[in-house]
This record gives sequence, structure tokens and C-alpha cells, in this order.
Amino acid sequence: MTDRELRQAYFNHLGDRALEPDDPLYVPLYEESSDVILVMKEAIDFSIGTDSVQLLSGYRGSGKSTELKRLRSLLHDSGYLVVLIDIEEHLDLHTPVDITDFLLALCGALGEALEDDSLLGRNTSKESPWDRFVNWLKSEVELPEITADVPVGATTLGLKAELRTNPTFRHQIQERLSRSLSVFNAKVRAFVSESVRALQQEYGDAPLVMLIDSIEHARGTRANEADIHASLERLFAQHDDKLKLPYVHVIYTVPPWLRIRSPGLGARYNGLYTLPEQKVHVYTPEESASPQPYLPGLALLERVVRKRIDPDHLLGSQESLNRLLLVSGGHLRDLIRLLRAVVLQARTLPASEKDTTAAIERTRAEFLPIADQDALWLAKIARTRKASLGTQGSVGDLSRFFDTHLVLCYLNGREWFDVHPLVRDIVLEQAEALQETPPAP
Repeated sequence: MTDRELRQAYFNHLGDRALEPDDPLYVPLYEESSDVILVMKEAIDFSIGTDSVQLLSGYRGSGKSTELKRLRSLLHDSGYLVVLIDIEEHLDLHTPVDITDFLLALCGALGEALEDDSLLGRNTSKESPWDRFVNWLKSEVELPEITADVPVGATTLGLKAELRTNPTFRHQIQERLSRSLSVFNAKVRAFVSESVRALQQEYGDAPLVMLIDSIEHARGTRANEADIHASLERLFAQHDDKLKLPYVHVIYTVPPWLRIRSPGLGARYNGLYTLPEQKVHVYTPEESASPQPYLPGLALLERVVRKRIDPDHLLGSQESLNRLLLVSGGHLRDLIRLLRAVVLQARTLPASEKDTTAAIERTRAEFLPIADQDALWLAKIARTRKASLGTQGSVGDLSRFFDTHLVLCYLNGREWFDVHPLVRDIVLEQAEALQETPPAP
């Protein structure tokens, strides 16, 4: 195989995707004592005979979707029926979310999942719980998209499409159903209860678990960001009773900033758990101007890399590999991006030190430039290892730091934060220069 062919193979092996637990590329990164997925499964196990609701907070890049798939596998192995729903496929998350359209999207997603052959399938000879729910909805929301003469499957797809793409439809849903929210909520609970009974007739007493993913993707523009944040806070802080579904164990993913806006939110549910953005930290957590490499973390990340490629052949030395591991900050997606950048940069293998440096600089450039005010804030985080927040109104900016990986979250007995190693020194130098420069007259 030529160097070019090998580089192409490496490039494809370094793809970024959510992994199933039985995937050959999967590497368990949590220690059992800090594995929140196992804790959440225990909470479900201990709630047998009733229902439960847990919240899972995950930073972008935390591998949340992969961990939810692992939880689904663990629950399946323990005899549960599990429905994994990507709510972004059913609801537009770039506009404020109301309890009415959220519950409607949830019911539509559950109805669609139940009609899959892996659960109940579609029995056209009798009316299903979803049929009855849709018939009631037609009487409340008289819109041409929901007509009496289309098959239930088409109605489900129509609702799904309208909720995602038609703001007028969503507004009418919110307006009409909110007039009698208690009645709508009762219909939702009746639909879920009937669905559970239908599953029990087919599968006995196997409990149902719903994993609702992607809620934390809710974000908008500068113009409506505050409205979206407020809508999610209302959804989870004021409507917790409506998010508890009868005879079902539910896990909702929520954005990390929600616990900042609503302290003690987890007390309303059966717990709020956070996946650290990095399961692996490559520097020691002590407050220091010169963080030291954390060798166990580097060794674990190296296992991840060797599952995909031969780093010795690509990079030529352990020193070059360690350099990339450290500058990634333990962020798996950024590590993969760095390795792919080396693959593209090098023309012959192993890559030269110049090739590796060019790949690092190209990746670093994606983070720059950094606004002066951001640099001052980031420098404070770098020095204290804490995600400080000036005011509640700054939540959007802090969320942006997390989303863009400027700030990374780690868990090592306690939660701590740091600025991405790619820009940490730049941020500190920029902040120091700003503090030394007298303000402009």
C-alpha cells in the first residue's frame, strides 16, 4: 500500500460518529466510580413498579449520544424496552419551545417508535392509542395538514414535518392547546398509559424507558437566544409534573447552562447528572501557571488512537503523538481533527515535525481571533479552573465557550474547567497585555 493509500485509509478510520458499545472502535473511558450512566441505570432499576424522570446534561463533544446508546444497550440486556428519540427530528429547536408543542412532539415520536416492527408494528385492523390521540387532536386543531382521510402513518409524518418547519402551525398548536392545558396533559397521559398497556400485552411486564436526546441543541441567533433559554427554563422548572410520564422511566438531555439558571433543578426530578466534556484529562487539575501532563490520561487516549490507526507509522515517534494528545486537551473530536489534519498535511509517512506543527497551527487558527473581553474572562477560567459567571445574562456567552470548545469541562472527583490548550497561552498573554495597557482616553 502506498503512502497516499494509507493516508486515505487513516483519514476514513478517523471519522467522527457516535459509537455503539459493541463497535470495535469503542473504548470505555469512564472509571466505574465516576460513570454517571451506571448511576442513572441504578436509579431506574431501583424505581421498578413506578416511573422516574432523570435529567442528563452534556457538553458538546462529551460523547453523550454514544453514552445514551451504551445505556440503551445496558437496559436492553436487563430486560427493558427502550425507545431512543432524537427530539431534533420532531421539533424545531431554533425557536422557543413551549410545553404544548414539546409534549406533542414527544407523543408523535413515541407513536412512530411503537409502530416500528421491533416493538408493536402497525396493525391496521384496530385503532391504536396513537389513532385515538390523533383523532382527539383533529377535533382541537382544525388544520388542513391534519385531515381525516389520510393514513395514520401519513398523519404522524405530517405532524412531524409541521412541528419542525411551520412556525404558524406551532403557534396555533401553542395557542389552542394552552387554553385547556390540563385537558391536553390528561390526553397525553392517557395516550402514554394506553401505549404502555399495549406493550405489556405484547411483552409482559417489561418496563418502558424513553431516552430523549438532543434537547441541549436548542439555540438560536443573538436576537432570540435569550427567549430560547427562557423557554427551556420554563419547560423544565415549571412543567416538571407534565414531563413525568405514567409508568415510564424517562431521561431528558438538557443543556449545561440550565443548572446555572435553575439551581437545585435536579431536586424536582430523580436527579440531574452531568457528563464531563472530557472523560479524559491530559493535564493535572491543580491550579498552576504551568499545568503538568497527566500520564494515565495520555495512556487512555493513546488506546483510542491505536484502535483507529497506527500512530507510529503516521507520526514516527511517541513524542509527536504525545504532543497531539496534549494539545487536544483530551477532547476526542479535536484529537481526531488534529490527526486528520496531519494526514492531509503529510505527503510522505511518517509525517515530519514540520507537518505536525502545520496541522496544529491550522487547527488553532479556527479558534482565533478572540475578542478582548472574552480573553479576560477566559484567562480567569484558566487561572482558577472554575467556570465563573458574571451575571445570569452571561449564560449565553458561557454556553458559546462550551459549544466552541474554548472552555473544556473535566471530572476528576470534582468538576473543573480549563481553557483549551490550543489557545490557553494565547489567552493568558492577551489578557496580560490588556491589563498592562492603560484604557484609551
